[in-house]
Amino acid sequence: GGEGGGGEGGGGDGSTKRLRTSGGAELRATLLRIDGRPYPAYNDIKDVEYDLGRFSAVVQHVQSDPFAPPSRCYVRVPLAHAAFPPECFSPPARETALRDWLTRRFHAAAKRAGVDQRSGEGGWHGPKGGELLVDLPGQHVLDRSSVIVDRSAAAAGLPGGGA
Repeated sequence: GGEGGGGEGGGGDGSTKRLRTSGGAELRATLLRIDGRPYPAYNDIKDVEYDLGRFSAVVQHVQSDPFAPPSRCYVRVPLAHAAFPPECFSPPARETALRDWLTRRFHAAAKRAGVDQRSGEGGWHGPKGGELLVDLPGQHVLDRSSVIVDRSAAAAGLPGGGA
């Protein structure tokens, strides 16, 4: 991850690319403007850290067509807002357990909200995509790339880096 709220990149890929920062109003206006346009129009929301209050969101990669790899994004939550106790970070096994737990919580929340599946209709849940997914972890607690936690922020990135 990067520095909490400082406009640095991050989100699990190790990048420190400087991002332009903006707010939720600009994100909403841009999404309304590009809604229904071809896939390349969505590059307009790429590489901008959108401050949405208690968290920020970044789109790192935009899907170029319906058959291309999915868009990649992440959400950063400053640790001041996440309020994880310091004991969650030491020893390292506890941080691994925290990341695993957050991945499980994200999976459960996506399932509860119904955004984890495709439907036969068009739009967000269209037949060519629209799901918001993270693989359900198995019974073992493993180091995962879907959630990164450091001393400044927690970042959940989708899709993860294969772990």
